[in-house]
Amino acid sequence: MNTGVTKVFIALSSGQALTSKQITARYGLSNPRDAVYTLRNEGYNIDLVEKSDTKGRTSRKYQMRNAKKS
Repeated sequence: MNTGVTKVFIALSSGQALTSKQITARYGLSNPRDAVYTLRNEGYNIDLVEKSDTKGRTSRKYQMRNAKKS
Protein backbone atom coordinates (compact mmCIF):
# COMPACT_ATOMS: atom_id res chain seq x y z
CA MET A 1 0.00 0.00 0.00
CA ASN A 2 1.39 3.44 -0.86
CA THR A 3 1.37 6.33 1.58
CA GLY A 4 -1.69 8.04 0.08
CA VAL A 5 -3.77 4.89 0.36
CA THR A 6 -2.48 4.37 3.90
CA LYS A 7 -3.57 7.89 4.86
CA VAL A 8 -7.02 7.29 3.38
CA PHE A 9 -7.25 4.03 5.33
CA ILE A 10 -6.31 5.78 8.59
CA ALA A 11 -8.92 8.50 8.01
CA LEU A 12 -11.69 6.06 7.13
CA SER A 13 -10.87 3.67 9.96
CA SER A 14 -11.02 6.55 12.45
CA GLY A 15 -14.65 7.13 11.47
CA GLN A 16 -14.31 9.94 8.95
CA ALA A 17 -16.48 10.00 5.86
CA LEU A 18 -14.68 11.42 2.81
CA THR A 19 -15.78 12.59 -0.62
CA SER A 20 -13.62 11.97 -3.67
CA LYS A 21 -12.70 15.66 -3.75
CA GLN A 22 -11.60 15.56 -0.09
CA ILE A 23 -9.40 12.53 -0.75
CA THR A 24 -7.79 14.28 -3.72
CA ALA A 25 -7.22 17.55 -1.85
CA ARG A 26 -6.03 16.12 1.47
CA TYR A 27 -3.91 13.21 0.31
CA GLY A 28 -2.86 14.25 -3.19
CA LEU A 29 -4.32 11.22 -4.95
CA SER A 30 -5.32 11.91 -8.53
CA ASN A 31 -7.73 8.96 -8.62
CA PRO A 32 -9.43 8.43 -5.23
CA ARG A 33 -11.49 5.52 -6.56
CA ASP A 34 -8.27 3.54 -7.03
CA ALA A 35 -7.42 4.04 -3.35
CA VAL A 36 -10.86 2.78 -2.30
CA TYR A 37 -10.59 -0.10 -4.79
CA THR A 38 -7.23 -1.10 -3.29
CA LEU A 39 -8.63 -1.07 0.25
CA ARG A 40 -11.71 -3.04 -0.78
CA ASN A 41 -9.50 -5.67 -2.45
CA GLU A 42 -7.59 -6.00 0.82
CA GLY A 43 -10.89 -6.93 2.49
CA TYR A 44 -12.02 -3.70 4.13
CA ASN A 45 -15.72 -2.84 4.10
CA ILE A 46 -15.99 0.58 2.49
CA ASP A 47 -19.35 1.90 1.35
CA LEU A 48 -20.26 4.86 -0.82
CA VAL A 49 -23.04 6.54 1.15
CA GLU A 50 -25.34 8.90 -0.73
CA LYS A 51 -27.23 11.63 1.11
CA SER A 52 -29.55 14.39 -0.08
CA ASP A 53 -30.15 17.69 1.68
CA THR A 54 -33.40 19.64 1.86
CA LYS A 55 -32.59 21.46 -1.39
CA GLY A 56 -32.22 18.21 -3.30
CA ARG A 57 -28.42 18.30 -3.59
CA THR A 58 -26.77 14.91 -3.35
CA SER A 59 -23.40 14.16 -1.80
CA ARG A 60 -21.52 10.86 -1.86
CA LYS A 61 -18.99 9.95 0.80
CA TYR A 62 -16.84 6.90 1.36
CA GLN A 63 -17.29 5.41 4.80
CA MET A 64 -15.80 2.34 6.46
CA ARG A 65 -18.28 0.04 8.21
CA ASN A 66 -15.64 -1.43 10.47
CA ALA A 67 -11.86 -1.61 10.43
CA LYS A 68 -11.79 -5.42 10.40
CA LYS A 69 -11.14 -7.26 7.20
CA SER A 70 -14.01 -9.41 5.98
